[in-house]
Amino acid sequence: IGNQPLTMGTFHGFGARFLRRYGRSVGLRENFTIFDTDDAKKALERAVVQAKVSLTHLTLGQLTKEISHLKNRLIPPHAIDQANLGVNQPILQAVYPAYSRQLLECNAVDFDDLLLYPATILQTEPELRSSLDHHFQYILVDEYQDTNYAQYM
Repeated sequence: IGNQPLTMGTFHGFGARFLRRYGRSVGLRENFTIFDTDDAKKALERAVVQAKVSLTHLTLGQLTKEISHLKNRLIPPHAIDQANLGVNQPILQAVYPAYSRQLLECNAVDFDDLLLYPATILQTEPELRSSLDHHFQYILVDEYQDTNYAQYM
């Protein structure tokens, strides 16, 4: 690569650096916080209360997994109506957007947002995408066969 600068990192690390620079388009300031599991759980609990839903048939842990699955399929809160989520759809339609609002109000992301938001930005901002395509001409992904949809995109 000659004297070209080399960028290395995990998908999530790259996503965090990317969002520090370009996250404003999704409502983040550059000094956002990455919530750990406990902080994300507290935000989700507040979202459940805010959405006024009862989790009689779904635990908070299951709800966390459902939202994570949506984010890893690159389904943002505003597109959840188009997803076929079965019996949990009404709860997810109420809680997922409220959870996302909770995070943004705290200027925070969860671990899955580090993949969702960069992919969303690159899909919706073609000029930025073109610029970064030119900058990052070569990409090597170790263990490529183990990537999920969000990482692939």
